[in-house]
Amino acid sequence: MRRVLQLKAVTQCAMLETFGIFLVLADKSLFAYHIEALVPSSPQGTGQNLIPQKLNGTKDVHFFSVGQFQGRTLVAYMKKKGVSGLSP
Repeated sequence: MRRVLQLKAVTQCAMLETFGIFLVLADKSLFAYHIEALVPSSPQGTGQNLIPQKLNGTKDVHFFSVGQFQGRTLVAYMKKKGVSGLSP
């Protein structure tokens, strides 16, 4: 075993196997990693998709959920809106 992510304050993670995407909620930011970037299947790797994609923009994410609806995979997350509280 070896550590593949250098993130602190990880509170949630989920694997979207169909898409080869690993979601991580760390320090109130939601990131999507291509699994090939974390665990390469070949020694050379693809060289692309190595940088995680931040999904939440500038808002703080408190939690997320992954589910299926009418054959589609959905990711929903709750983010803080201003000082008034939480918003979907």
